[in-house]
Amino acid sequence: MPHTLSIITVTKNRSALLKKCLTSLTGQCKKGDEIIVVDASTDDTPQVVATLAKKLPIRYIRYLKTGYPAFYNEAARKARGDILVFFDDDCVASPSFLTRVRAAHRRYPNSVIQGLTHSIPRGNLYVDIMGDHYKNWLAMMTITGNEMKSFDSKNASLPRELFWKYKGLSPRMHRGSEDIELGLRLRRHGIHIYLDRSVIAYHHERTTLSGFIAQHRRFAASEGYLDRVVPKADRLGVVPTKKLLLHIRSFFRRELLFIRTNEWGNALLLPFLYAALALIRVSGYAWHR
Repeated sequence: MPHTLSIITVTKNRSALLKKCLTSLTGQCKKGDEIIVVDASTDDTPQVVATLAKKLPIRYIRYLKTGYPAFYNEAARKARGDILVFFDDDCVASPSFLTRVRAAHRRYPNSVIQGLTHSIPRGNLYVDIMGDHYKNWLAMMTITGNEMKSFDSKNASLPRELFWKYKGLSPRMHRGSEDIELGLRLRRHGIHIYLDRSVIAYHHERTTLSGFIAQHRRFAASEGYLDRVVPKADRLGVVPTKKLLLHIRSFFRRELLFIRTNEWGNALLLPFLYAALALIRVSGYAWHR
C-alpha cells in the first residue's frame, strides 16, 4: 500500500532559504501528500509560502511557542500523512527525494529512516569542516551495516503512529538534540533506525566564522544537556575515543589537501579552528552537563 507523506518544515526568518527548500519539492508530491510549514517568522515568510502554495500542497501553521519539540509536535498533531518527513528549512531535496523516502519505508516498515545530507555550498572552509563532522557523526552513530543508534531530523522520517506511540519529541529537550533523544528512546523500545544513502538532501551550512562558532556553541550545549537527561547507557559523551580519532583523521586529511593545493591561508587557519572547536565543545558540554 502506498504511503502518504507529511513533510514537516519548521522555520523562522529564513524566507530565502525556505523558498529554495520548498521549491525543491515541486513535482515530487503525490495525491494525499502535504507539506506542513510551521512558522514563527517576522519577515516575508507568509507571503513566500502563500505564493508557493499555488503549486504545492502546503498547509501553513502560525505557531509562536519556543523550542523545536513544541514546533514539531504541533505539526505532527495536525499531520494527516502516514509518514512524517522531517525536512529542515535550509535543506534542498534531490530530484528523487520523496520517491526514495517512500521506497525506504516499504523496505523497512515501522522504522525510522535516516537520509544522507551533503553540506553546501562547497568550497567554503566552514562548510567543508561541517561536512567532515557530519560524516564523523554518521560513523559514530552506526551500530552495524546501515543500522544507527539515533537520527538527525534535518532529513529523517518515521511513521506518524510510531511517533505518537512513543509520545513524540520531549518538551524538556528545548535546548536541542531533541531528535537524538527521541531516537535513543525508540531504540530502547526495539525500534530500528536505518540509514538510507539514496534519500539525499543538501544542507546549507553557516559560511561565516561567527555563524560557524555560534552553531558549535549550540551543539555543545545541547549535547551536554542530552547526556544529563538520558539513561547512563545512552550517554554519548563529549570525546569518546572513536569520535576523537575520527576528528583527528579529518583534520589531517583536510590539512594535507590544503598544503597540496597551495591553499596556505586555509592551511594556517585550520589548526586554530579545530583548537577553538575543541575548547567550545568540551567547555560547553561540561557547563550544560
